[in-house]
Amino acid sequence: MNSITRTNLSNRLAIAKAVVQPDDMAKHIQKIEDNKAEIDKAWPVFMASLTDEEDRVLAAKFTDVRTRFVEEGIKPAMAAMRANNAAEVKRIMVEHIAPLEASLDETLNALVEMEARDAGKLHEESEATFKTMRMVSIALLLLGAVLGSMMGYAIIRSVLRQLGGDPKEVAQVVNVMASSNFSLQPSTLPLSGSLLANTYTMQQQLRGMITAVKEQAHQVGDMARNLA
Repeated sequence: MNSITRTNLSNRLAIAKAVVQPDDMAKHIQKIEDNKAEIDKAWPVFMASLTDEEDRVLAAKFTDVRTRFVEEGIKPAMAAMRANNAAEVKRIMVEHIAPLEASLDETLNALVEMEARDAGKLHEESEATFKTMRMVSIALLLLGAVLGSMMGYAIIRSVLRQLGGDPKEVAQVVNVMASSNFSLQPSTLPLSGSLLANTYTMQQQLRGMITAVKEQAHQVGDMARNLA
């Protein structure tokens, strides 16, 4: 609406200048024609942006008032300007343009206020949407953190359950067995079927196998001594 307000005021100023500066009549006419082209371009865009029925009714009222203002004021004034008749231009200003200015300004100001009101409403809606999206984002982040923690905890529990105890204890048992020491005993009974439980079972089996081998070696030695 800013361009429409500006060009409407510019039209009145150009007509007023035509009265006091008749030598520049062609310049004043060109200014009005340029303003008309700008309004004709801006007005359909403005009308297309209206979604509220009350706004469209107000815009239609402005269209009616401005059409009358153009037909009864601007066009006759331009005809007089083309005829280089400053006196006629002044008469049209006094008898036609001036009486119509009040209703034109009233509807134009109402449109400006409507646009400001709609802009404020849009700003409030945008702020509300932003706040809602921010809260949703925070909630999703918190939910993701909680789910991530729960999944991490579940994975750790699953790994520990498969290991059967502290990973350090599993590593200690394996290292001790690697040094040919099979006497290590668990501090607590590991979970059945776990890696630690299977490691201790293997240790017992190896210890039993070594004991059996030693016993058989003693028996062979005793038999050898008896034969001698």
